[in-house]
Parts: sequence; C-alpha cells; structure tokens
Amino acid sequence: MAGFKIADFAGMSTALSPKVLKANIATHAENCEVGDGRLSAMKAPAAVSPNPLHSSPDTIYEYTPNKWFEFSTDVDVARIPNAFDDTNKVAYTGNVYPRITRDDLALSNGQMPLDSFRLGLPAPTTTLTVTVTGTAVADALDDYRSYIYTWVDAWGEESAPGAASALANVKEGQSAVLALPTKPSGDYNFGTGAFRRIYRSNTGTEATEFQFVADVDINASTYTDSVLDAGLGEVIPTINWVRPPDDVTADFPTGQMLGITTLPSGALVGFSGKTLVYSEAYIPYAYPLAYRYTIKDDIVGISTNSQGLVIATTGKPHLAMGHDPSSVSIIELDEFQACVSKRSVVDMGESTIYASPDGLVLVQGNQTTIITEPVFTREQWQALNPEQIHAYRYEGKYVGFTDSTGFIFDPRSTEQAWVYTTIDAACGHYVARNDALYIADGSQLKKWGEGTALSYTWTSKIFESPRPINLGAIQVGAQGSVQVKIYGDGALRATVNITNDFTGRLPAGYLASEWQVTLSGTADVDYVKLATSIKELQTVE
Repeated sequence: MAGFKIADFAGMSTALSPKVLKANIATHAENCEVGDGRLSAMKAPAAVSPNPLHSSPDTIYEYTPNKWFEFSTDVDVARIPNAFDDTNKVAYTGNVYPRITRDDLALSNGQMPLDSFRLGLPAPTTTLTVTVTGTAVADALDDYRSYIYTWVDAWGEESAPGAASALANVKEGQSAVLALPTKPSGDYNFGTGAFRRIYRSNTGTEATEFQFVADVDINASTYTDSVLDAGLGEVIPTINWVRPPDDVTADFPTGQMLGITTLPSGALVGFSGKTLVYSEAYIPYAYPLAYRYTIKDDIVGISTNSQGLVIATTGKPHLAMGHDPSSVSIIELDEFQACVSKRSVVDMGESTIYASPDGLVLVQGNQTTIITEPVFTREQWQALNPEQIHAYRYEGKYVGFTDSTGFIFDPRSTEQAWVYTTIDAACGHYVARNDALYIADGSQLKKWGEGTALSYTWTSKIFESPRPINLGAIQVGAQGSVQVKIYGDGALRATVNITNDFTGRLPAGYLASEWQVTLSGTADVDYVKLATSIKELQTVE
C-alpha cells in the first residue's frame, strides 16, 4: 500500500471492527453532514425571536402559526377536523386527563394553553324523578313512559344518557314534572349555553327508543313536560357515546387515554393499557365501547400511516388496519421487538421508527427491520440508554436525543445513517407548514439548521499496510478550515491545519502499519489522500 484515499464521506459504525469497514465509513462522526459525497458541518439551531416559550418544557406544539403550546409532561396534541369550525379546536392527552381547548381558551400573552376543559362528559348518575300532575280527560288511555337525559356543554358536546326513570302513567290532560339533579362538578364546559337534554320513551316500555323532548337550562331544578307524542323529536344518538378513559380509576383502571392522534376518517384515536380507543368520526368527545380493540401486550405508542396505525407495544408490534373505527382489523407482526420509549415512536411517512432493546426498529407495511444493526451491536446500543430517546422527523431523517447525547439517523441509507451531535434538546416538534423542526433548549425555542456552522469531528476506519511505511505526504480537497490528525499504530504522528485545497509533506522518522485519520473543523471536504511521497499521491485513488 503506497497510500489511501478517503472520499464519499459517510456516517459511522461501531458494530464491526474498524479494520474491516469500508474506506468511507467513520468510526466516530459528530456534527457532520454526509450523504452528498462531501464532509460538511451541521448548522446549529437558531434561536427564534421573539422567543414564544415561557418555561422549560418537555413538550412543545405549534398551535397556530407562531403560537406555541408548552407542557411540563409528555403530551400528544391532535387537531379536531371540522369544516365549519374556525376556532382551532384541539384535543390533547398526557396532562392528568384528556382535554380539549380552542382559541378563546388557549391563547394568551403568557404560557399556553391558558385553559382547557375535560374531553368528553360523564353520563348522568342520578335518574330523573317524575311526578304526574293535572287531571286526565275522561276515558283517557294509559300512556306509560320513562325519561332519560344527557348533559350538553356550552360547545354543544353531548354525553351518554344515565339510567331511565321509573315508568310514569301520563294520560291525556296531564303533565309530567321532572325533578332535575344538579350538574356534576369538575372541569367541564358547563358555563353559559350549557343545558340538559331530555328524552322520553314513546311506546310505554323501558326497552323502547327514547326521543327528544326539550333542552333545559343546566341550572334549572324542574321541567314540566306537556309535549304530545307527535311532537317528539329525534331518537337519542348518544346511547353509546362514552367519554374517553380519564383519571377516574374506578371507571378506567388502566389509566387515562394517551397518544391521541387524528385519522384521515375524522376520528381520533388513543390508547389506555392494552386497548386502542377510537372516537366517532368527527365527534371527538364520543368513544363507543364497540370502537375499542384490545391486544395482548401493553401499548407504548402509536403512529398513523396510510393503512391505519402502527402499534408499538411491550411485546410484538401490531398493525391496526383501516381508518373507519367500526371496522378495524388488528394484525400482530411476527417479531419480538418491544418499544422501550413512547417518545421514540415517529411517523416517518410510509414507515414508523421506534426504539427497541436491540436498536431502532422500522415498520413498513407488515415488515419489521432493525435498521441500526450495521451501526451498533446490542451491547453498544444498550449503552446509549434507548429508553430515554425522544425523536422527531426532519427531511426524511430521524433526529433523536437522550439525556446525554443527540443523533441523526437516515433510514434511507446504511452508509449515511448515523451521526452524533452536540446539540441538546428537551423536546421538539416538526411543523409541516414550513417543513421545519423546532426544539426547546431549556426555555429557548430554536429552529433546526438555521444557525452558524458547528465544528465537526470525523474519524476514519483503521487502514492497514502490508509492511510498516512512512506516510510522508498529504493532499486535501477542501473549501474552508479543517484540522487533520494522522495516527500511526495508535500514536499521533502529525497535525495539519488546512485552509482550502492543500498538498504538503508530513513528518518523517517513523514507520507504522496501521493508520487512522481524524478531521475536525467547518470546511467542506471532498477527499483526503495520504501517500509515502508527493509523487505517490498521484497514484492513490
């Protein structure tokens, strides 16, 4: 070997011996941009000004352009689709119980969201008491009926009904006086415009359908029903409209619904314990029991795709095929790759990536692949503390962070796959409207890739010569400043500081058979050549 050349710079691998790597694969790469053939410096994130953050959050979310939600816990936010609603309603989970908010509640000059309500309403727990008043007309027929009611909040969201009242015989000429229970306490939207909705049976049996009677102010204590049968309205639509799992453990022992996201069908979906929980399409507060799908392992995170959902669990991953909540098919994938971090689950478009005990797992279609196998052994991966990973999609890459490091992984290429970064972030959020990634560095919001160039480090594989030699010449194709360190048999033999293209001599007086190069700086580097002499540089390709 008269020398060697490094070009077409790629990412790093420690899974294999540094002696058997391809010439362009690094043993360590940090703050590098690779993939286009040259080695370049990553740009630091740039501080957003004015800074919209008021805390050091664990979750950020752009609610409307340049208006940011910030949370101290791991929170998921889902847009509520409604063509006729211009109030920007969103639902979110992970903050004690599922919540809903909109412009007039959420926006403020301080930390947002300013306020919210519980998502979904409880069914009434007290049945109506019915008293028959008035005098029936002569020969009036019996008219046995029972009543139910629902809560309707100020935004028109309606609960499931409570139990039916006892049958009352209300004949022609008589009226039914209903004693109305007080409204429930709690963080519900029961302000101005909220009411009870009264329904009654229409065939004299408790098994019948119930039809609309009247809307009654939520603070009223009685209501007198004198509506004729012919005047009854629609059949109650909310019989099965259960609220989402929340913090009432007596009702939901597996805990509040988490991971809420919006489906193309207009439904929302989240999970609690082992169960997927779907809403009615375009009705974000109604989660029928018939739309719940239970699998055998605890769900850790979910991600949407064109076919439905990828479900990352404590055991095998699953697919939920279909966007219609009433006809979802659950498929278990035949691969034991548990998810170790909910925040590592990232929708990459037509695929999903999450962290497992063995590496990053890519789920595409019904196939699973450990895509970091060429980069790390299992033991090396475990040393990264994958249970700490929180990650985000950006330009087709998986940008992740742990408590001690950051990294960028490109699933489209094993060679340009993994690069570390010194950038730190507590959380991040990808914004589709301007194709930008934002991160929170403490209490400062920053935009990815918009700052000054970071100093990179790129360390090559170990090149071997069949006999000890002296590499006495170097040639570098570069634009900018870069430092090149040459190691022979593990010892630093030369340090060369270069600005732009350079050809020069290296120190003599030693021989070595194992060679390694470290580049550091901000220059764009096209290639590095090392040879025994200036003349030999011309033959190194």
